Amino acid sequence: MRRSDRKGRYFFPKTAAPVEILLLLVFLLGGCTGAPVRPDPAYSELEELRTDAQRAKARIEGLTTQEKETVGTRSLLMLDRILAYMDQVQNDPDRFDLETIKDFNRKIHIVNNNIERFQDPSLQMEISFPRGAYQVSELEAPEMALFHQIFENILATIMALNHRLPEHPIRITLKSTGYSDELPILSQFLEGLILKKLPVEKRAHSKEGLRKQYNQVLSELRGIAVYDSLRQGLEGVIPSTLPVVFDGIIAGLGEALPLPEPEVPYQAIDERRRICRIQAYIEVVP
Repeated sequence: MRRSDRKGRYFFPKTAAPVEILLLLVFLLGGCTGAPVRPDPAYSELEELRTDAQRAKARIEGLTTQEKETVGTRSLLMLDRILAYMDQVQNDPDRFDLETIKDFNRKIHIVNNNIERFQDPSLQMEISFPRGAYQVSELEAPEMALFHQIFENILATIMALNHRLPEHPIRITLKSTGYSDELPILSQFLEGLILKKLPVEKRAHSKEGLRKQYNQVLSELRGIAVYDSLRQGLEGVIPSTLPVVFDGIIAGLGEALPLPEPEVPYQAIDERRRICRIQAYIEVVP
């Protein structure tokens, strides 16, 4: 507290506490500059949010290209909106709102959990097909067990997330990528069925060219078959009341080599190349 003498001059009594003096100086400096004095708790909340948003953005940018293409874009857009809000508040402190800050913090927490889930090995799997096969029903017993395993893993993850965050929608991006080895055309029936997908003018004329086209389409059919079986199976058991949205990415890479390549090189005819790679990206929508 400050007092004035009879001439109107202000002075601090000897009993004035240092804290009172400091508060008075802050008040006087704020009045001189015309700038509002930002409450320390509010400033701290704002800076913490900015740091968390920047870290989450860096984590997404560190994901592999395929993960960015499937789910990273949506999260990056949201984080950019949060960072834009930070700049707005910095220029106009009156726009600071504690409830908005809390909501943004919840969203960033969800994004970080999503990133962890995108890299969950239990939601990624490779299933090998027999020679020339592309239907899920043609899988041999060990591969069928793998198919059922990833189905159960996806379903269990969805149900657990819905139980924990029932108010948030869940987006499932199923990516199914089929491959084939360099096997020659095995079946005239299958050849006719597959090559019908290609216009006559685009069909290759050489034996090697026809084989590549055949295996390209075969790999696409593998990707489609696995995706359809997974999605239809999940839609059949997930309650319709659950806010679940499906996205799909289906690709066939023909005779290309699956990456990363193992220490033992692939052969032209190699069962390790007759795979379908399944990747499930399960995202809680913030």
